[in-house]
Amino acid sequence: MRRTLAWLVLGAAAAFACGSATERLELPSGKSVSVLGTGVVKFTSGAVREAALFKYETGLDLSDRNALREEVNEVWSVVRPSAERSQLSSWLVSPQHAVLRFPVRIHTGVHYSFTRQPDGSWVLEEPAAE
Repeated sequence: MRRTLAWLVLGAAAAFACGSATERLELPSGKSVSVLGTGVVKFTSGAVREAALFKYETGLDLSDRNALREEVNEVWSVVRPSAERSQLSSWLVSPQHAVLRFPVRIHTGVHYSFTRQPDGSWVLEEPAAE
């Protein structure tokens, strides 16, 4: 009985730690990603004072910059209509890679910045290489 209860508690803790995002974003390729969060980030210095932030979970290795850039561009193609309607001229698309360190799930990620130009086009700035 004690062993069964211990396994149930352990299983519940693992399920909680591995919890997944409830919202999925469907991409044009048919792939989908879990949305981890959205919001507005305010900066206290620099030319940009605030930016929209779109965080999602990726299954890609963060060091695979080519594959990550392709995925970010695909995510951006879905998010961009919202950016076009917004008053913000800077958007951060942030792929996050999850690592389970029992009992919590830790996300590490990078930020790809999309900046609206005066002509209405958007320019991608990739994160600095590590």
